[in-house]
Amino acid sequence: MEKIETKEPVYEYKIKTYKKKYVFKTEDGKEFTTEKKALEHEEELKYLEKVNLIEKKTFQQFEAIEMLNYTWYYIPSEEEKEFISGYIFEKRYCNNYLNGFSISSPNKLADQLEVGDWVVCIYEDGGDYHSTNSCYTLEFIKNEMETFLNFFK
Repeated sequence: MEKIETKEPVYEYKIKTYKKKYVFKTEDGKEFTTEKKALEHEEELKYLEKVNLIEKKTFQQFEAIEMLNYTWYYIPSEEEKEFISGYIFEKRYCNNYLNGFSISSPNKLADQLEVGDWVVCIYEDGGDYHSTNSCYTLEFIKNEMETFLNFFK
């Protein structure tokens, strides 16, 4: 972040004076009038950069099984498990579920996930009512599909 000093004209009783004004310029070139907002923006940039590094796959070709047509996140390590859990629940005040069971916090979600899991989350806006964030692991989907297919044997 760069702190830039400028002078802003101030007119008092027909006398032109200048007062110091600071502009805070972030790494991406955006300018802010307060250092706090500039720092918050830079933190958000770092967060989004980390989100973009998460291994993920997005599908759109499965018409019959809608839940497959979302972004799936891979959990490569314990540290990433905590980060992905927090990202999934980020700023969402809603009912959260993992594999059909209610989860109350990112920590509880992290406890249920394992390193090596793929997880998908489907956010449904509830409008005036509670929204729902339903998460599923690939292993859960696989077991559900096997159970379903066994009915036809």
